[in-house]
Amino acid sequence: MQNAADAAATAAASNNGSSYVLEAKAVAAQYGYVDGSNNVTVTASNTAACPTGGTNDCYSVTITSIVPLYLSQVLGFTGDVTVNGSQQKLVSSTAIAKNATIQTPICLLALDQTGGDAIRTNGAPNSDLSGCTVMSNSDSDCNGSDLEAAWGLAAGTNTGCGINQRSTVPVVPDPYAAMAANIPPDPCGGVYDGRSVDDGLQLTAGVKTWPIVANPDNIVKYCGDVVLPGDVTIQTPDDQTGATLVIYNGRLDVDGHKLLVDSGSGLTVVFSGDNTGSYRHYPDDSGHGGVFDISSPKGSSAPFPGMAIYQDPAVTHNVDFDFRGNNPQWFMSGGVYLPNANPRVRGDVSPATNGEDCFVLVANTVRFDGTMNLYQQTPDGSGCQLQGLDQPLATIDDRGHLVF
Repeated sequence: MQNAADAAATAAASNNGSSYVLEAKAVAAQYGYVDGSNNVTVTASNTAACPTGGTNDCYSVTITSIVPLYLSQVLGFTGDVTVNGSQQKLVSSTAIAKNATIQTPICLLALDQTGGDAIRTNGAPNSDLSGCTVMSNSDSDCNGSDLEAAWGLAAGTNTGCGINQRSTVPVVPDPYAAMAANIPPDPCGGVYDGRSVDDGLQLTAGVKTWPIVANPDNIVKYCGDVVLPGDVTIQTPDDQTGATLVIYNGRLDVDGHKLLVDSGSGLTVVFSGDNTGSYRHYPDDSGHGGVFDISSPKGSSAPFPGMAIYQDPAVTHNVDFDFRGNNPQWFMSGGVYLPNANPRVRGDVSPATNGEDCFVLVANTVRFDGTMNLYQQTPDGSGCQLQGLDQPLATIDDRGHLVF
């Protein structure tokens, strides 16, 4: 009976849902203790006091049964209940278990909570997100492949995403919205013609070195589209604070060229502005064959720690774009934050030449059209720790364990 109570309590805690009572009774029945049959009672609670103290959220299961007495009566033990004129004994066993949770770092988070599939694949048979956990704050639907993601999680219903699949996972809050407070005010005066302001760095071809005398905070501001005229290598004083490039009402268009963050350097590209006109706010490659090779700042003192690309959450207009993998190529170490965007993804992401094994994409929704391969992530998040990025965490119910 004690074994049955132990197993039933563990099952109820692992269930951790509205059907925990049914779960407990079903497991007890497997041990021969069927509630309501043969004087057996199985009761379960999810508000039991935890023996470790402090909370009343443990799961308890108590099994009681009335058993007949035979030879013990010869010894003078007459039991404590009478059933149909026969002396019998009431026996009882209780077990208490606690639900366990684990937290797993996320490398793909879809923030949308309005319903529908915030993560969707339309045929992705060769996609490989090994070591990555994907999380949708609504539903998710993976057609043709589980993406080989270590975990596929959804606050709603998860259909086919991840090697390990879970639904009804708690919503993950927007992890990076607070960084928007570090975006400088728009200095452009309503004119967005592609110029730098405050005597900022001119992104002409060649090696470009921070700091700039006029910008001791290592923030360069551009008004309107930034189009590279040739390959550009960014050098900053260190890879801890790094440097920040803020583009107001414009794209960063590599135009078939390469933007490289040099060894020992770090860069965040920020897209900000207003929601008027036809201004676009994202990385682009109108010349085809270009490369973004960006390693983020790694220190907590940076304005956007761990962030390679950051879209201002206040910008909601013209933020969507397609990532095709070779137009441009992405060599990215750090976070890519697109809170209002709905990118369509097909292609590969590789680590930055001078970065760690860390890539985190946060968007409103994400759609995979074809194959995406993401370089191997470290499931424990150690790569992003080295890159200076605090990864979002999902909370997953794990198997319950006995505490009494």
